[in-house]
Amino acid sequence: MKVLLLTDGIYPYTIGGMQKHSYYLAKFLAREGVILDVLIPTIPVETTAKLEDYLTLEEQKKINFIEINQPKVGYFPGHYIYESYKYSKNIYNQVIDHIDEYDFVYAQGFTAWKLLKERSDDIKRLPIGVNFHGLEMFQITDGIASKMEQFLFRSPARYCLNKADYAYSLGGKLTDIIDRETDGNTDILQTPIGIEDYWLENVHLNIERPRRFVFIGRYEKRKGIDLLNNVIEKNYSGDFYFDFIGPIPEEKRVDFPNVYYHGAIYEENRIIKILNQGDVLFCPSYSEGMPTVILEAMSRGLAVVATDVGAVNCLVSSQTGWLIEPGDQELLDKTFKECINIGEEELIDKKRAAHQLIKEEYTWTNIAKINKQAILSAVEE
Repeated sequence: MKVLLLTDGIYPYTIGGMQKHSYYLAKFLAREGVILDVLIPTIPVETTAKLEDYLTLEEQKKINFIEINQPKVGYFPGHYIYESYKYSKNIYNQVIDHIDEYDFVYAQGFTAWKLLKERSDDIKRLPIGVNFHGLEMFQITDGIASKMEQFLFRSPARYCLNKADYAYSLGGKLTDIIDRETDGNTDILQTPIGIEDYWLENVHLNIERPRRFVFIGRYEKRKGIDLLNNVIEKNYSGDFYFDFIGPIPEEKRVDFPNVYYHGAIYEENRIIKILNQGDVLFCPSYSEGMPTVILEAMSRGLAVVATDVGAVNCLVSSQTGWLIEPGDQELLDKTFKECINIGEEELIDKKRAAHQLIKEEYTWTNIAKINKQAILSAVEE
C-alpha cells in the first residue's frame, strides 16, 4: 500500500501539533510496512536539522520526502488562507501526473484543497482523507480578532471537509463538529494522536509540597493564559509553584516568587525534567484538538485541569483530573484551589490513572495500527 501524505510542515523543521503529527504518522506507518511519499515545504538552506537523524534506516526505506515550494505573500487579512491555496496548487501540480501510483491521500489541513477542487475521474477513484485536527474555526473563541480569523477559515475548511471522501476526527466533540458541518455526508475516521513509548519510562508518582503546576504553550488568546493569570494573582500566597513553558511575552507574565517562566523549550529531556517535578498540568483553552502537551504530561504522571473542548474529554475526566467549561473564570478559580488542597492519596490516584490511560491507549505504536486499519478500510471500500 502506498500513501501520499500532504503536510504544510514537518518536525523537526517546524514545531507545531500538526507538524509533529505528520512526522510521527509517517514514521510509525512506515514501521507498519506502509510506503509513503511525504510532501513537505522546501527545507530552508540554513537549517541544521536533518530528518534522517530522526528516522531509522528501515523507516527511511519506506518514506520518500518531496519538497514543495510554500508561497509567502506578505501579511493581510486572510493571507494564510491564500497562501494555503497556493501551496495546495503547487502540490497538485507536483502529483497530478502520477496520481495513479497511490492508494490513499492523507491531507493535513488545507493541503488537498486544489486536489479536491479538480477531481477528475482519475482523482475520484483515489480516496482522500483530510485532517483539520482541532477544527478551531468551528469552536468558541474570545476576542474580535480571533472571531474574525475563524470566520475567514470556516468556508474553505467546510469546502474541503465536504469534498473529501473521509474526514479525520481526533474524537470527542470534534466528531460532532464534522458531522454537523458536512450534514453527515462525509465518512469520519476517528483516530487520535499519540506519543512515543519513552515518555512513559521511569515515572515516579511523587507529590510535591508545595504543589507544583505547569502550563505548556505559546501565548495566544484562545489558550486561556489571561484567565490563568487572574487565578494566580487572586490566589497567590506562596503555597504553590507554577512553571510556564513556552514563548510568553513579558507583558503577559505575572510577577511572583515561585512562578517561573522557562521560555520556549524544544529539547524533550528538559521538558520531561520539569514535568517530573509537577503535579498538575493546566490547559484552560477556549478551543483545542487533542493537545500533545496533555498526553505528554499524563504520560509523566501529572493530573490535568483542562476545558471540555475538542477531543480533550477523551483524555481528561474526574479519574485523571478536572474537566471544566471553557471561559469560566469562577470555575477555574475553584478548581485551582482544589488542586492546592486536594489530599495526597486522591491526587496520587488521578496521577496514576492519567499515566495508565496513556500507556494503554495513546502510544504511537497503537495509534499507527489504528491509522493503518482506517486507511485499509477506506481503500477496500
